Amino acid sequence: MNCRWLSNITGALLLSGCGGSQPSAYAPSTQAEAQAAYSRTRWYFARQLAFSKLVPEPGTAARHDNDMRAVFQLASGSRLIYTEFLPSSGIKAFHGLGRLEPIPELASPVYRLQGPPYTEEHPDVVIVVGFWGDRMFRVQAQGTNQQTVLRDAVSLATNALASLRNHALNR
Repeated sequence: MNCRWLSNITGALLLSGCGGSQPSAYAPSTQAEAQAAYSRTRWYFARQLAFSKLVPEPGTAARHDNDMRAVFQLASGSRLIYTEFLPSSGIKAFHGLGRLEPIPELASPVYRLQGPPYTEEHPDVVIVVGFWGDRMFRVQAQGTNQQTVLRDAVSLATNALASLRNHALNR
């Protein structure tokens, strides 16, 4: 009986020491993991954490529509909308639609979204999705030059990823 009691206490201590309520520093390491997380999770809007200085070009100001998204109008002509999401089981939560494609110049959990109805109806729109911890963020970019729009979206997503990592480390 003492052995069983001791193993129960040891198990409880191990579980409590795992930091169950701490934010995760996990990011999907492969495209398949990212796709599974994106499409199987139900996402809901979150207050922004990654918003220190997410400006892709010096001197560009952001307009905050609310605490959950920001709009950037860049000198390059790109218009970017930045939004963060958390997993949720709420009524308004949604599953991610579309296919996550790797971006060749990035070796991080940031992917280009292909195939949702919105991008098919609006070919001038680029959507970039990234992950850190339990968060997913999305940059929706629009403009006349696809290469510039993609570059601006990737720049903002890279800054967002760095900001989320710093936020997780400084908690």
